Amino acid sequence: MKKFILKYSFALAGLLLFISCEEGDKTIDYVFDNVTRGATLRTMNVINGTINIFDLQNSSFEVELEYRDNEGGDLFESYDVYAAFTDNTDDGVDNSKPEVFLRNVPRSELPTNPEYGFPRGVLQIPASETFAALGLNEDQLNGGDVVNYRLVLKLTDGREFTNNASGNVTGGSFFSSPFAYNASLVCLFDEPDFFSGTYLLQQVQGAGGFGVGFADQLVEIAADGINRTTTVIYFPGFDLASDFRMQLVCGQIIVLDDSVGLACAGGTAIGWTQGTPAATFDLNFEDDDVIDVNIEDANPDGNCSAGSGQVVLRFTKQ
Repeated sequence: MKKFILKYSFALAGLLLFISCEEGDKTIDYVFDNVTRGATLRTMNVINGTINIFDLQNSSFEVELEYRDNEGGDLFESYDVYAAFTDNTDDGVDNSKPEVFLRNVPRSELPTNPEYGFPRGVLQIPASETFAALGLNEDQLNGGDVVNYRLVLKLTDGREFTNNASGNVTGGSFFSSPFAYNASLVCLFDEPDFFSGTYLLQQVQGAGGFGVGFADQLVEIAADGINRTTTVIYFPGFDLASDFRMQLVCGQIIVLDDSVGLACAGGTAIGWTQGTPAATFDLNFEDDDVIDVNIEDANPDGNCSAGSGQVVLRFTKQ
C-alpha cells in the first residue's frame, strides 16, 4: 500500500509540475482534455475595482469576463452574483453584512467574441444596486470598507463553480478565475479650491519635546486631488524649511510623516507624524475657513532625548 501511495503521489506531483510549466491557453486546454469536463469564468480586465462613496449614484464595480469550457461554450447556462459587506471602520459599530443574492446573468449577456471565439462580456454592478440589496445607506459607509462580490457559474448539466466549490478548479493562477472580488470604498473628489491658497498657520495647543515647533507664519497650500502640500518653517531660531503634507481621506485629514533633516548624533531626523485622533473636514467642501490639524510633534525626536507631544496646528484662511 505504501508503494502504491508513493507512486500515486509522484504521478500527481508530475501532473501538477507539468501544468505549472504550461502557459495561458495551453494549460486550460490540457486540464480540460486530461482532468475533467470543467469550465471557467476568466478575469480579463478589472475595469473599475473601487466604489466612490462621494458619487454612489454614478459609481459601479466593473469586470470583463470570458467563459471557457471544453464543449465550445455549450455548457454555459448563466452565473449568479452575490455581495457581502465588510465594515473596516473602528467606530464602535459594526455594519458588516452577510452575503446576499444580487442577480442572475444569463448566457445571452456574454456573446461569443468573434476575435477570440469565446463568450465574453462586462459585468457592471451599480453601487446603488449593491447597497440597496445589502440594506445599507450612505451614513453607514466609510472609506476603507469593502464590498465582497462572489460569482457562481452554473452549467447546463447542473454543476456549479465558485471560489469555494469542492473538487473544482476555482482560483488557480493558470485560470485567472477567482470567482470573487473585493471592491474598496474610496472617497474621490476634485475640489482644488477647498483648503488651498494662503493660510495663517499657528500652533494653538500642546508642544513637542523642544517646545513650540511652529511659529506663526503664512503658508501657501497647494491642492492635487486628495493631497494638500505646503512648506513650513520649523523650530524658531533654526528656521528649518520643510514640506508639510496632508491627505483628505473620507472626512479625515491625514498628516504624512515629514522631517527637517536635523538630529542629534546617530538619530533619525526630527519630524512629526499623524496625531490622535485624525482631524476632520467638511465633506460638503464648503467650510474651510479654519481647520485644525493634529500631529505628534518631535516624533522622532532625533535621538535628542526630548520626547514627543500632541500638537494642534490651526490653519486660518486669509
